[in-house]
Amino acid sequence: MTCWWSGSRGVDRRRTAPGEGHAGEKGRNLLKEVRTHLIETARPALEAMIGNITGMKVVSLHHDITRPPGEVVLFTLSGGPLFREIKK
Repeated sequence: MTCWWSGSRGVDRRRTAPGEGHAGEKGRNLLKEVRTHLIETARPALEAMIGNITGMKVVSLHHDITRPPGEVVLFTLSGGPLFREIKK
């Protein structure tokens, strides 16, 4: 995160938040790589679970981290999910 602040002479100066800069960027990129590797490794199991639950084939998978809500995984299905009648 980059923020602006006014110095003692009223001049705007740019500051980088702690953990950012070259080392912070390298760490962030490493986390993205690890997260992508984990998702790709677990992808067959995730697709099988979603297929069993919905009765449809998973066509694509997209993942992202946002603030809020956090981790988002979006599955695109080959059709609308199958529904079962609710037992009463």
